[in-house]
Formats: sequence, structure tokens, C-alpha cells
Amino acid sequence: MEGPGDDATTSNVVEGDVFGTVVQTGDIHGDLHIHSAPTRRRPATIAHRLTRRPPWLATVLGSPGLLVDERRVITVADVSGSVRVRFPHADVTREAVVIERHQDVSVLRLAEPVALTPAPLSSRESLRSTTSDGVVFDHDLEAVVGLVAPDGRTLPVTLPGLRTGWRLDLDAALQTHWLPRAHGSEVESDSGESYFTGREAARQAIHDWVAADSPLLVVTGGPGSGKSAVLAHVLVTAGSFDIAVHTSGLTFDDVLARLAAGADVDATTSAELIVALRELDHVPVILVDAVEEAASVDAARDIAALLRDLATSGVARVLAAVRTAPAGSERARILTAFGRSAPRIDLDSPQYLHKPDVVDYVCRRLPGLSREDAGLIAVRAQHNFLIAQLTTRWLAGREFDVSELPETVGQALDKYLDACGPDRALVRRVLTALAFARGEGLSRDSTWLTIADALHSGHRHTLLDLDTVFQSAANYLVERHDGQYRLYHRALDEHLQEHHRSPEAAITKALAQHNWSPYTLRHLPDHAVAAGMLDELLDDLDFVVHAEPSGLLASLRHTRTRHGRLVSSIYRVSQHLHVEADPSTRRRQLAVDAARFRANDLRDKLNALDESSWQVRFATGHGVSPATVAMLSGHTQQISDLAIAGEVAFSFGSDAVRAWDLADLRQLAKFEGDVTSLAATVWRGTPVALIGCVDGTVRLWDPAEDREVGRIPCPDRETAVTDIIVCDDVVVTAHRAPGWEGLTLWLWDLRTLESAGRCHTNFRRANEVSHIAVARAGTRLIGAVTDSRDDQVEVLDLGAGRQVGRIAFEESPGCFTIAEVDGKLIGFSASESTIEMVDLLNRRSLGRMNADDDIETLVAVRHRGGTVLLGGTVNGSVCRWDVATTRLISELRTGHDDVNCLAVATVHGRFLALTTSWPDSFSGVPDQRIGVLDLDTTPIPEVADRSTGTVSEVAISEFEGGSVVLAVQHDPVVQHWNLADGQHLGAIYTFPHGSDQISAVGTPALAVHEAAEIWDLTEQQLVGKLDYRAIRPTVAIAESDGKAVVAVCDNAFLDVWTVTPRKRAWKPVGKADLDSSLPQYVSSAAIGRIDGRLVVAIGFTASPSAPGAVQGLEVWDPVSRRDVVKISTGHPGGIWALALATVGGHLFAATAAYEDPVIRIWDLSTGRSHGGLAGHEDTATSAIMASLGGRTTVITGSFDRTIRLWDLETQECVEVVRLPERVTCMAIGGRGTLVFGQGSDVVAMSMPGLTALTPSQRPL
Repeated sequence: MEGPGDDATTSNVVEGDVFGTVVQTGDIHGDLHIHSAPTRRRPATIAHRLTRRPPWLATVLGSPGLLVDERRVITVADVSGSVRVRFPHADVTREAVVIERHQDVSVLRLAEPVALTPAPLSSRESLRSTTSDGVVFDHDLEAVVGLVAPDGRTLPVTLPGLRTGWRLDLDAALQTHWLPRAHGSEVESDSGESYFTGREAARQAIHDWVAADSPLLVVTGGPGSGKSAVLAHVLVTAGSFDIAVHTSGLTFDDVLARLAAGADVDATTSAELIVALRELDHVPVILVDAVEEAASVDAARDIAALLRDLATSGVARVLAAVRTAPAGSERARILTAFGRSAPRIDLDSPQYLHKPDVVDYVCRRLPGLSREDAGLIAVRAQHNFLIAQLTTRWLAGREFDVSELPETVGQALDKYLDACGPDRALVRRVLTALAFARGEGLSRDSTWLTIADALHSGHRHTLLDLDTVFQSAANYLVERHDGQYRLYHRALDEHLQEHHRSPEAAITKALAQHNWSPYTLRHLPDHAVAAGMLDELLDDLDFVVHAEPSGLLASLRHTRTRHGRLVSSIYRVSQHLHVEADPSTRRRQLAVDAARFRANDLRDKLNALDESSWQVRFATGHGVSPATVAMLSGHTQQISDLAIAGEVAFSFGSDAVRAWDLADLRQLAKFEGDVTSLAATVWRGTPVALIGCVDGTVRLWDPAEDREVGRIPCPDRETAVTDIIVCDDVVVTAHRAPGWEGLTLWLWDLRTLESAGRCHTNFRRANEVSHIAVARAGTRLIGAVTDSRDDQVEVLDLGAGRQVGRIAFEESPGCFTIAEVDGKLIGFSASESTIEMVDLLNRRSLGRMNADDDIETLVAVRHRGGTVLLGGTVNGSVCRWDVATTRLISELRTGHDDVNCLAVATVHGRFLALTTSWPDSFSGVPDQRIGVLDLDTTPIPEVADRSTGTVSEVAISEFEGGSVVLAVQHDPVVQHWNLADGQHLGAIYTFPHGSDQISAVGTPALAVHEAAEIWDLTEQQLVGKLDYRAIRPTVAIAESDGKAVVAVCDNAFLDVWTVTPRKRAWKPVGKADLDSSLPQYVSSAAIGRIDGRLVVAIGFTASPSAPGAVQGLEVWDPVSRRDVVKISTGHPGGIWALALATVGGHLFAATAAYEDPVIRIWDLSTGRSHGGLAGHEDTATSAIMASLGGRTTVITGSFDRTIRLWDLETQECVEVVRLPERVTCMAIGGRGTLVFGQGSDVVAMSMPGLTALTPSQRPL
């Protein structure tokens, strides 16, 4: 090691997963060495390889520095004036001068430029960073993210003007795609010599586009038209692009991740990317090549839509290349996704196809060939660059007969393969396997051989066969990227795929039986879909657990069987967890969701895959539905309306109007503005939204183009549009007058968007109107307006502009709709759970229909030749009636707590409903999801329990002969189930105001609101009741010597009893008077012993604004009626969970409090703090004590959707269980069964080694 000084260099070889040698430059300050290292291997990228001997690393006066471009260096050295800069790994030294100083970082300008690679830079940092040389290199971002100052601080790379993110010289596709395409050569033969010719008109058009600041330009053309060559040539020569992506084999998520990384922003969704790009100080120019070569057609369409959204949102400028396809084909929809008005350069059009360019290209490829012969080759190649390229490669060094020259890509490839001689058949078989590869291609391993064997029965291929191919002329047809191989042009794939019978079925069967390689886990579902075998693949639950989620999720919409759709629904319901989860976590969550869907056979099979981990025993299914096709996410605020036109759905939330493709179940675009109302229709062949605005206008918005395509003006003296209804070719808009003085309905011709009349209502104030409905009755256009003050409905002839009459329903309409049925115009009015039907024109009652729950919204539609009525209920179900028979056809759960919006459509033969919900009743958080249901799904037999709402309390009683799970959901009942088979056992009814708390131990169960009720769960009988008139008592229950010890308290008193359930004997133990003068109330309690004395620990919730308010914890001796300990916990909110355990003779408490993610530990024997358990990212809602492997363990739940297990003594988190919903409450049974509430569902799980507290650990 050299001594300290300007040129000191220290090399430290670090054990572990580190790429090469970690270099320490300059002085070592303090104890700064290597902080961490990468934890997983990946192909060594250009940036990683450079870290072995980084050319960009500089030393300045013994301090580290970075070369950021050919003339600038940044350093933490405290310098001024002139200084010497050394690049130790390039043996280069330059003089430099300080030109800027930003806090602790100096910017130097070199006297002469250096031909060295600048440092890859990022302004972000992940958890996998290595600190060395005073430089922080992030292994996830593959960039330098900071410099270490002399005092040990890490200074981020955030100086103005520094280029962060994507760079062409560090792009992995530079050598494998961009340069070869720009040169017009094959990857393996690219020597740097350029064969690129002509195409001046196209290149000039692109340069003009760059200069003009237009948002979007799409380059199109058939295979071999030179799209990639043009884009690559512009990219490597112009230097005008901030990000470039070659999409071949990539998924939508892959492309989104590369765009985010290229822009140096954090984003995992398209919405997040748009927001992040909008915050940049410049608009990035993005180049994307080969969009149609993405992992699938669906992925390509999504990528095209994303690029369109980036451009139309004004957050990026996009140049993209996509292959043309026959009209009406699936691939044609890729180009359509860019928008019909997107400007295009069609390389096959006369404007851009210059035939002499191909002749020039042949001349360059075959030096010495006469131009006349080159012209003959070009003509036979139909002036196609790809055919010309293959032909010239085949013809190199040989004579030719014009009649033998190929005219198609296939003929050219066959001629090319002839050069392989006796190995021609082998080479073709191996390349055919590669042609069928999905994604980024195949590794040079057994998976390639497996596919080749499957496609060519009777042949067994070896790794030596692969070597033969790579040593043959065919090597020039293959391109390599990060260890993956594929043919260098999609047209070659298509030719080799011809003339194979059932190829995808053969591949699917072979890969399913083979060891699952990364390729198989990612792409086997793609092959299975193409073979029509996806449902068979989903029978293998082990594969479902291990499959790469993004690939599997993209395929699930192709299921055909009932079992396949059930597995699909189970997987989709927690899909956001599966994407980030490891297989063990994924297996557990799938088992939970199988139990929620009452698919107990699937639950048991999933449990059996890993019997050493969590075993799911029980779950309710309130929050899921077998009819669920998908849950659409994207809104950030409450959703208040839905509309559907064709295959496009529109949702109106407080944040935006969003458009969704119902065929692909993806977001198309969003409209932001001051919106008041929403409708949808197909206008001039295109689905559009009609968006009412506060200025009184109605905008016609085309989501495919993401632009306004028409506008209905605001009528004179009218204000905001309160409702929009479309009926055939007429639009009806409801406008309130200024000051809400009256309501007018305006009619508009949908074809011309011109006024077609108006009709005044007889309402003096617009807020007196609760519902407006419109329908045809023969040739008449009839409107119905309900009165919010009574049971009246005003019927209007809108065409004539007059009132027909008023009709009274028996009950005031809670929701209302109308429809023409068999020549009658029927009004459907729902009040609570009853629907009245009235002939509106003849004013005659037509009967009633009933539901089991109150109805919140109604929709009447024509379906399969009849009229059906659908209603969304407060119980979160969608009911379906046949209007002709008034019979209830089905009732399907939606997965929502209730249904406040409902829209219906038929898409590809599936009768779909879209649903939304009101905010969560427990937390008040808006439900921002849109449920998509298949209404023809055969419903699972309904359980007796129809409770909805967030689970607020759970308990479990495990006794000889059985186990019972109990739960409260803000209903006036306590529900309970048999844990063994999930059977609902009924409800324990408490007081009408509802049960706030339950607790259970052994056989008894306790339910409390205005009374404490003790139930014997084995006999299902009420043992007794303690009648309290307190506003909100809190209870705790524990077991001692076969008896239940019950504590009941509020802010004024504490009572403790022992109960012998079988004898129905109650015995008072003690009581205490609490200080009720304080601004607080009791919110939790637990029972234990200190030094042999029975004590009750009480957690308080205090008003934070009250003087002297303290979130306190008190311990009382009810026998002596004295307090033992009083603790000010320091929690910011009230203590709503309290758990006790005995450790080393001391009684310890764990407390969880409102708005506090930290669980605090207390030694109640001394009253001292024992630290805190920090790790949750949101409010900790629950805490219990248990034994894991004999060690006292704290189990906690949180709004951050996790359960965490902590060792009480070491306070280390030993496991994190991630869940799809917020954890609201938790309990553990005597045999170690963990029960918790997540959203509106109750889940029970067990794990080997997890038990209730042992006798020595029990608090009582």
C-alpha cells in the first residue's frame, strides 16, 4: 500500500458477490470501508465491467473525483485555482481549474479533453450500494449515486447540468443492436464498416421532427423496410435522444422500468412515470425500436399506448418504430394504439422508398460487383433491405444466376442455410427452436435443446449441436444480448415457424416436464396460451407458485374452464403481492385466497407444497368474488360514476376521468379537468366519453387519441352540467340555473352536436332532483325525474317539451331507472330492499321485486332477448332479476363492502359488470378500485354470514373437540365459524348499537357494548350478562385454573370477575375506581400477575388537544383497589392494542397505538421502557404475545399490510408476512392458531413451532 498523497491507491479484495476488485483511492477517512455488496448475480453489464478498473475514477489532492464528461470532473476535495487531476486506471493526468463550487463539491474543467468513459450517474440510490474509493456505486441502478466527503457524509450526485440516467455508450444493446443496425450489417460480422445507404427523405423527416418539438412520430413499414436501420442510424449519429429502448422480447413492465431508469426516476406504473417525468427540468426525447417485437401482441399494444400517453401528456417526445400488419389482424392493433392521428413515416410509401438506395446497399455489401448486377439483385429482392442483406451474404465470393436469386425472405434464408453444407438440417432444427422462443430469446443451455427436441420428434440434440451452429455460417443470423440469443430479424422467425404441426403444444408439454429454467418460469404460460393448454398448466399449482408473475398474469385472461377461471381469480385477487413475492410468500397468499374463494381442495394442495411454513386453515370470502375478472386500479381518489361504450369503460373520480380497455383490462388514458358528470357512447364508430364540465359544456373525449374530438356548448344562462344521458342519437344534458334555481333538460343531436330542444322541469330548485332517467317509448323520448323530497316522479315528453304527469310510488325512490319492456315504459324504484315497478305512461303498478339487502343503484339492460334488472347492494353484491318473471336470477359478491356505482356491458360474449364502492367504513380511506365481474359466473353457494365492512375485532377459542373463530364487523352481531371446516355457526346477538369488542379463551367468549355477555361456545348458549350503562366499556379475558377471569372497565371503574361457564357461576374478584375527570377513555386492557398479584393493565386514549392529555398505560390491583404502575407511553395516539407476557419473572407489555408504527415494550414490574419494535411503515393496529420455538415472540399487525414477528428479548424482526389488505386486529388461540382481520375478511393460519405462550410465559 502506498503512503498518503495525491497518487495514493489502495486495492481491497472483498469477499462475496462483488464484481472484480473494489478500489480505494486516496486517504481512508475514519472507519469508512465497504458498507455492503451485491446479494444476487446478474450478467455483468458495461457499467459493472467498468467498475473493475473504472476509467472515470479521478484523484484530486488525495480525494476522490468523477469524470462526468470529456472536460469536467467533480470532486469533494477542497481546492481552488489550478490543480492536477489523475485518472489512476487510465494512467492519464491533466491540469484543471475550479470553475464552480456547490456546497461541498467542486467542479473542475480539464485543460485538455480526455478520451475516457465518463462515470454512469444517478441521482437516486437503492439498498444495494457499495462504498469504495470515496465513491458510492449502486448495483441496482448500475450508476454512481454519490461521493463520500472527508467527514464521512455521502453527497448525492445532484449538481445542475450533470447527465444522469441512460447513455448510449453504456447501453447493453449498443454492440448487439444499435451499431449493427446503423451499419446495415449482421451482429456477428459487424466490423464497424458502414453499409448504410440513402433513406435521406426519412432521415430528414426525423431530423425535422426533432427540431420542431413535435410530441410523437411513428416510423412504419413491412419486414425488411429498414425501420431499425433508420432509427439506429439517427440515434448513433445525431445525439438528440435522451433514452433509447429496443423492445424485442420485452414485456410492458420491462419497457416501463427501462424508461424510468433511463430518465433516472422512480416509477412502477405508467401513471407514476408520467408524474415523475413531469417533474423533470426538461422534456426527454425517447426512441423506441421494434415495438411489435415485444413479448406478446398484448404487451406491444400496451407499450404503444404508454408511449402515446407520454407524448400526448407533454412529458416526453417519442420516436417509435413499428411494423405494419394486415388490416383487422391482431398486430394491426399495435399501430392503432398509437392513435389514428399520430404522424407517421411509412418507409414503404413512394415518398420514402428510394429504390436506388437498395442498389447502393448491394454495391457496398459486395465490393467489385457491377452496378448492373447489383440492380438485378435489388430487383429480385423487391427492393427489400433484409432480402438484399441475406442474398449478399449468401453470394459473397460466388457466381450467380439471376433466376436463382431469392425474391422473399424465406427463399433468401434457405439459400443462406445452404452454405452450412452437411449440417444444414441440424442448423435449421436448432434455429427453428430459437425462432419459437419468446421474450429476449434462449440461453445456450438445455432449454434450447428441450424445445428443439419437442419440435423435431426422433432427434435428440446436445450442447455440441449448439456449438456446431455457432461455428457455422448460421452464426451470423443470431444476435446475443446479456447471454440470451435470438434471430436478428422477426421475419426469419416467421419463415422458420412455417410447416410445423401443433408446435406450441409440443413445446408446452416438453417444458412443463423439464426442470423449470428461468425461461420456462417466464414464458411457459405464453406457449400454453398459444397451444390452448393454459387451463391444463394451471392444474400444476407448484408451477403457478414458482412462475414469474408478470408472464403468468398476462396470460390469465385466456382461461376457458371453470377450474382455470377459479385459479385465475385466486391469483389475480392479490396479484400486486405476487409480483414482488418469493415463491414461499406467494404460496401462502395463494392458499389464503383459495380459502377466501372456498376452494379448500386448492388450499390444501398449496399448504402441502411446503408443510414447514405457514399453513392456511380458514378464511372468510367477504372481500372476494368468484365472478371477479379483475380489479382495475389507477384512481387516487373516490370514484363516483361509471359508463361504458363498446369495449371501453370510463370512470369518473375526484382525480380524473379514466378510460379502460375491457378486452385487455388495462387503462387507456385519462382526462383531467373540472368534471361534474359522465356518460359514454360510440360516436362516429369510436367509443368516446361525454364529460360534463363546470363551465356548462360537454366534451367528447376519444381515449384512443387522448384528445377532445367534439364539444356540446353551454346553453345561454345555464351553469354546470349535473347529468348526461345518451339515448340512441340524442344526448340529454341537465343544467342547473345559477343559484340552483330550477333545472332544465336540453336535447342535442349526437350526429351534429347541435341543439334539438329543451324541456323545463317543475322543480323550483335543482337540488330537489335525485335521479334522472331517459328512454324511448315507441317514437317518443321520455324522461323521468325523481323528487328528493317525497315519493313523486315527474314524467316528461322531452321531444314535445312538456310534462306528461306525476306518479307517486309507495316509497320514496332511493335509486331509480326506466326501460321499455314489451311496449311498456317501466319505472323501477328501489327503496331499501324492495323494488317497485310502475307503467309510467299508464300510471299502473306492475308489482314488486325483492332483495335480501338494501339496494343502492339500479341498471336495466337488454340481454339475450330479454330485459334484466341489476342492482348493487349495501352488502357488496350485485343482484340480477328477470323483469318478465320478476325472478331473482343470481346474486354475486363483488369484493366491495357495498356497491355505489354499477355499469354493464357485453364484451367478447361475456356479460360484464363494473362496480365501485364507498370509502372504507373503518379507516375512511376511499376504495379506488373498479371491480370487473362476469355476471354469468355460477355463484358459490352463499354462506349464512352476510356481514360486510372492515373487521374490527377477532377472537379464537380452541378447546377440546373443536375451535371457533369469532369476528365483529361493525354490525350488531358477533359472527362465529367452525375452524375445522369453515362452516358458519351463526351470530351471537348483542345490543342494537353493535358489539365493539370480543375476546375468547378456552371455551367462553365475551362480547361487549353496553353489557358484557359470556357465551359457552360448545353449547352455543349465553352463560350470563353483566349489564353496564357505560358509554363504551372495554374488556379483557384470561384463563386461570380452568376458570375465565374477566375484566370490564371504562374511564370511571374497573370490575374483575371469575366465571365458571359450565356452572354459570360468577364471582367478583375486585374492583377499582378510575379517575374519570381526565380527558381520556379506556381503549384496551389485559390481565396478568406481578409478584403473584392479579393485575389489570389498562391502555388509555386521550384527547391530544386537552390540557395534560397523556396516552397512558396504568396497572391496577383490583383486590387492593390501588394502581401499581402509571406510565406515560409517548405514543402520539391512543393505545388500541395491549399484550402481556412473563419473561424472567417480570411482566412485559407490548403496546400499539393510533398513528404510531412503532410497538413499544414495557417492563410493568418496574414501570420502565424496554425499547420499541420499529419496522412497520404505517400505524400498528394490533399486538399479541406468543411462543415461537420456545422464545417469547411479539406478533404485530399494521395498516402497512404486514404482520411481523419479533423476538421480544432481542427485539429483532424474525419474519414479515405481506398481505393484500390492511391488518386491523389479531388474536391467537391456545394451540397457536393466529387469527387476524384483513380488510373485510378473517384469516386463520398456523405455523410449525408457533404456539400460545407456555405456562412460564403466560401473564396470568
